[in-house]
Amino acid sequence: MICSSLDSCIHSYKTGESFETCKNERGKCVISCDRRSNVKCEENKMVYQYENEEQSKVIVLKMDGGIIKEDASVPSGTKKCDFLVYIYNSKTVILTELKGEDISTAFQQIDSSLKLFESFYKDAEHVYGRIIPSCSQPKLYVNPSFVKLNEKLKKYKGNLKVKSRFLSENSRDLAKAL
Repeated sequence: MICSSLDSCIHSYKTGESFETCKNERGKCVISCDRRSNVKCEENKMVYQYENEEQSKVIVLKMDGGIIKEDASVPSGTKKCDFLVYIYNSKTVILTELKGEDISTAFQQIDSSLKLFESFYKDAEHVYGRIIPSCSQPKLYVNPSFVKLNEKLKKYKGNLKVKSRFLSENSRDLAKAL
């Protein structure tokens, strides 16, 4: 199932309203929703960390297996990133993929996640892509797939960053290139 209520869900968590119409088992998508100072997405010893210095309300959603759960309604081979981080006060989205070595698939996963929820991202002020692979990627910034996805994210006033194993950033770092 591909969630059809992403915007309603995120709004309900912001306001504290009840959102009982979730068909995607409400709560199974949500990793956290609070004002913690360090927001983390981690998997297989790879970590993306957002330093929430402003103490903004931030929701972290599991995309793969949460917002998008494999079933008969999901086309075979549908790619999706691991996490969606939404920062309420700035209407900022950070699509995060924690990856092994297959960077080309990670580009596809972020791109597909952009396409699947395109209408949701149009209301965002910024949409960023973050890929945390298990190994370094030399000359990645000249890779045509990187360039194409980075250009796409620029249309959403965002960018793409790839950093091996661990990436930590705050609101001021988001727009900066690595």
